[in-house]
Amino acid sequence: MIRKLLTVMLLISIIMPATVSAHPVGSPCSPGSDTATVGYVVDCFNHQANASFNYRIDSGVTTLYSGYVTTGAANWNATGIVSISKSITSTSQGYVYTYTDPNTSYQATFGFITSDSNGHLISWTIMLNKSLMDGYSDAKNKEIATHEFGHAIGLNDLTNFSNSDKLMYSFSSRTASTPTTKDQNGAIEATKH
Repeated sequence: MIRKLLTVMLLISIIMPATVSAHPVGSPCSPGSDTATVGYVVDCFNHQANASFNYRIDSGVTTLYSGYVTTGAANWNATGIVSISKSITSTSQGYVYTYTDPNTSYQATFGFITSDSNGHLISWTIMLNKSLMDGYSDAKNKEIATHEFGHAIGLNDLTNFSNSDKLMYSFSSRTASTPTTKDQNGAIEATKH
């Protein structure tokens, strides 16, 4: 009986691998690196399943802020790597709204994330802080929206100063307003799984 049990356990261990991966064998999520040579960091637990996804804008968002959001998506769409479309249905994957909080330094936030067991985003929210953004130029606000859509693709913030020339640099001193080649490389990695 013990011999039979050991044989069954051996067969199970051979048939079923001991490791579990959220991505196809031979194609793991490569997180990248916050170094200037790599210049992107993929969130392997919260990224898009493919290159096409959608979002909706809360009805309370002004036309001006809707324009920032639309431009943010368009800037990523212009890369040809992703297709981010605006939807009017409540079943959209993403949700964008504005809020007012003068007591924070956050210009915008990406959050309320739900992902499946493969690390693919199911739902997410971009929150734009009017308390800060109302004081910025249109160009800066479009840059902020574009940066936030980078998170919706699956890119994390970069914090190394050597990446201040990348869109996904975390601080407002970033010099890129649209996805750079390194940001695009990250988007390719984030959406290929």
